[in-house]
Amino acid sequence: MQQSERAERMQRSQPVERYQEPTPKPIGTYCNPACPLFRCAKKALIIKLVNGRPVAWCTWVNDVCIVHKCQYASCAARYLLPDGRCLAVLKSSDKGEDEFMKELEEVKTKENLKNLLSRRGLRKDLGIEEL
Repeated sequence: MQQSERAERMQRSQPVERYQEPTPKPIGTYCNPACPLFRCAKKALIIKLVNGRPVAWCTWVNDVCIVHKCQYASCAARYLLPDGRCLAVLKSSDKGEDEFMKELEEVKTKENLKNLLSRRGLRKDLGIEEL
């Protein structure tokens, strides 16, 4: 009896680890080699602490990793563009274009409605004026 109670207490005291999908962590619009999605095809990437800051270090050339110039750099989520920019940042900034396109479609439908009413001769009767 005491052993089962003890086992239950031990299970309750241990924190439950939950899996979180890695998210891109770019620097501005450019890919960050310290990002959890960044991969090196040569498997030469290590993260060092230099002055308390994480720095991506390439052991193949024994220098700091330069993402946009390295032919072995890749992204697990395929967000890395050839010029070193992160596609995740560019996708999030394109949301404004979607809103613009919706507004443009609304204007087009209003114009189509006005044209239809003018062809039927109802435009003047309803008091709709030109913009």
